[in-house]
Amino acid sequence: MSYSLARLLSLPRFAAFLSTPLGFNQFKAYLSEHGDSTLVTQLEMWHDLNVLSALSSQVAFAAKGVSEVYADEVQKLPKQVGKDFVHSLKDLVEGTSHGLDGPARHLLDSLYASEFEVSFRSSSIPDWQGR
Repeated sequence: MSYSLARLLSLPRFAAFLSTPLGFNQFKAYLSEHGDSTLVTQLEMWHDLNVLSALSSQVAFAAKGVSEVYADEVQKLPKQVGKDFVHSLKDLVEGTSHGLDGPARHLLDSLYASEFEVSFRSSSIPDWQGR
């Protein structure tokens, strides 16, 4: 039982749980009721960093595609416009969200360490006792 519970309460499962709208909202409701506002803010910040990271990845992917599709057309643009085009796309491709990964990981680790197991047990134990 304890091995199964440990696997269920793992950090990857916690991240997967929070990545769903239902899991995010359940955990946010728990923090709102039992935690302090700082924890709710940390959860929301983690979520927003993940959304921003995903959007940044999509922008980088799209910029790379535009660069590849229009590589020949850039040569037909005025020299400075072509340079600006290539430079801007390169910035978009290279300027992805790598800097967001560290803060997002810290927030996730912090929430996991301080609240996840307690929240899981508090929401699950009444169900177990009723059976």
